Amino acid sequence: MPVAEPVLRFVEDELGRAPALAARVHADTLQALQGAARAPSNAGQRAHQRAAFELLAPRAAGFADAFCAALRRRVSGELADGRGADEAAATPVRAIGTLELVDESRVEVDIEISRAAQAIDSGAEWELRELQTYTSALAGLRHVRADSLPLRPHVYAAALWDAACALTTEPALRLVLLRMASPALAAELRLAWAQASARLDAQGLTPSAYRSVRLPPGRGPDALRGPPAAPPASAPFQALLAEVAALAPMATPSAAAGAAATTAVGEGGVPSAQGAQRASLVARLFRAFAADDSLGEDLHAAIAALQPPLLRLVRVDDGMLHGLQHPAWALVDRIARVGDEHPAGDPRRQSLLAVCTPLVAGLGALDLPDAAALRRVVAALDAAADALWQQRLQQAQGALDQLARLERRDSVQLEAAARMGERLATQALPAVLRRFLVGPWARVIAQAEVDHGLGDPAVQQAWRTVDDLLWSLDVPSDAAGRRRLAARLPALLAALRAGMGAIGLAEPERQAVFDALLAVHTDQPGAAAAGAHGTAAAAAPHQPAPAGGFADSLIDLGSLDTVPAELLPGTTDPPDAPPAALAVGQSAQIFIDGRWARVQLLWRSARGLYLLLAEEPAGRTRSMTRRAFDQLQAARLVRPAVAGSLVQRTLRRLSTQLSLQ
Repeated sequence: MPVAEPVLRFVEDELGRAPALAARVHADTLQALQGAARAPSNAGQRAHQRAAFELLAPRAAGFADAFCAALRRRVSGELADGRGADEAAATPVRAIGTLELVDESRVEVDIEISRAAQAIDSGAEWELRELQTYTSALAGLRHVRADSLPLRPHVYAAALWDAACALTTEPALRLVLLRMASPALAAELRLAWAQASARLDAQGLTPSAYRSVRLPPGRGPDALRGPPAAPPASAPFQALLAEVAALAPMATPSAAAGAAATTAVGEGGVPSAQGAQRASLVARLFRAFAADDSLGEDLHAAIAALQPPLLRLVRVDDGMLHGLQHPAWALVDRIARVGDEHPAGDPRRQSLLAVCTPLVAGLGALDLPDAAALRRVVAALDAAADALWQQRLQQAQGALDQLARLERRDSVQLEAAARMGERLATQALPAVLRRFLVGPWARVIAQAEVDHGLGDPAVQQAWRTVDDLLWSLDVPSDAAGRRRLAARLPALLAALRAGMGAIGLAEPERQAVFDALLAVHTDQPGAAAAGAHGTAAAAAPHQPAPAGGFADSLIDLGSLDTVPAELLPGTTDPPDAPPAALAVGQSAQIFIDGRWARVQLLWRSARGLYLLLAEEPAGRTRSMTRRAFDQLQAARLVRPAVAGSLVQRTLRRLSTQLSLQ
């Protein structure tokens, strides 16, 4: 939705008030940390809370600056999405052929941010809904839309996380700050949003209204959820036809004209009265399509162009009213889906409508279009959409090649880790070194094999490095052994550093390996104990490293609560329902990087371990591990991107309206 100028002025005013808000949140969070440190809890929690307090207390200005900068950046992203694809495409984005891999640790951060957003939404729900009535009015909307307010809970929660990241690199402290500051931010936003509504009301602004749902007599709120089992597809049409038939005498120009119509026989032997009833129903449907504000003007025009040929068809083909599967309704829904899949201003939307317009005009030129002609138009639109998808896939070929190599490396790493476990089964070595060889160094071997081939000298050198490392741990302690170790140690350390650099091993993990080696080579206290621990570990069956090959999880999953289902509007699945698989080419909304983003699944790797997602606006890609995507689904942070059947939801709305007449 394009952002209105009054909304931009309001947002800028609120951002100007953000430093004072951040200062209050800082003070409230410090107070909460002090109270939590005195409350009964385990020693680890108290230690983290004390550390967070000591970190945050002297950095009020730094926290406020980081929070305000992050909030402005996040809001700018929301506004860019609202301005449409044309303006968003003008901003620098990651090229579609590049690779940005989202793994489990990244997803776990987003789960934490979503929980913080839910805390804000729950703590200030009434004030937020009231403010949205005013921002919708600023946007010139008659009815309330949540996206009229760019300053939404997930924006504040993400800015809070960014501020925590600016203060510390310690994951545990970041989480403590986010969790302790979220309730404080919710309380302050409750007051800030109430004051913002009061200021807008004082300016004489009339708030927009929430859409109300009027239920027919005798129907309770459970009717909104629909029946437990879907009725036959023909039932909505037949019910509406009966309603229109009951109202038909009111719609006829005169009783005489109505009587004449009843006795006349139309084309193909179909009684004109029955054809007129069906045409009246279809005309009513098209009027309802035109009133659907989820469609843009371009889609309204494309669907309206279908009305004349379909009115001619329905007079002689009562099959149109037998179910949603009829090609006429499939075509209406297919055109509407162009808008669901591509926002206004998106070149792909314009391209698909450019294909659609002459085809619909061709239907209008026919004396009597048939089902086959309608199916050809649907097939042409599907073919055009598939061509656009193939084009995006070709643009992302570089990322696809990288992901295929990653999956190949993961497979080889499992084999290398199993072989490494067999080699180390009888070796006594520190546990740190055992984990390093079975995990990261197996990845070094796998990377070399994928890059150069199984018999390449680089692969053989990686295995020789393992032999050299094990030899260095068992060198005789006499002078000759020390000299041999001193002579060969520089080459061993250089080979280890090169391998660690090739896979991008984190510095703390590198240092832990070198510290363990130093302890063994210098016979420091603790080395023998570490060796005994390694020997005990050797007796246990070896478990290969996970296929993902990523760093340890940022967040302890055992400490996470389930993300409340209320975070996702319209969620109706039971809590334990298995997540629906995302098919290639299908679109979805996912919560990633602290915000909701619309993505399309472009590609799934051969073993299904990696996904390539195209993000809106066109030109961005996200490469995600399957386990990370599964985590998002389990946390209910993946939801359908398509609004559903336009015809079906219009029929439901009409059914309610007719019941109330």
